[in-house]
Amino acid sequence: MSDFNPITMFAITSEMFGIWLWLLIVLGLVAIALHIGGWVSSKRLTAGNFRISVVAGLVVAIVAALMLPGLTQSSLGLLNGMADVIGLVLFAAAIGFGLAVTLSGVLRWAR
Repeated sequence: MSDFNPITMFAITSEMFGIWLWLLIVLGLVAIALHIGGWVSSKRLTAGNFRISVVAGLVVAIVAALMLPGLTQSSLGLLNGMADVIGLVLFAAAIGFGLAVTLSGVLRWAR
């Protein structure tokens, strides 16, 4: 357990994702910059933009819930326990929420 540190975790993550890790890091930094810029410039998130963000987040969460088992070379039939189902739903919700928050930052700048 002494090897369980941030450097080891980064090495494992880097090996798993490869070049995609750096793309995800850059996209995350862009999303953070959009939000900070939106707050600083005092551009408001309108109700229409909020609705667009929420609907897009829900659609992506549903698609993610259906695609995640296939991406892990599994199937929906292998979800045996409630913990499996809850884990799948929470992971899909996190993906949808992340898209909704990022999209709200983008839409704040666009209008």
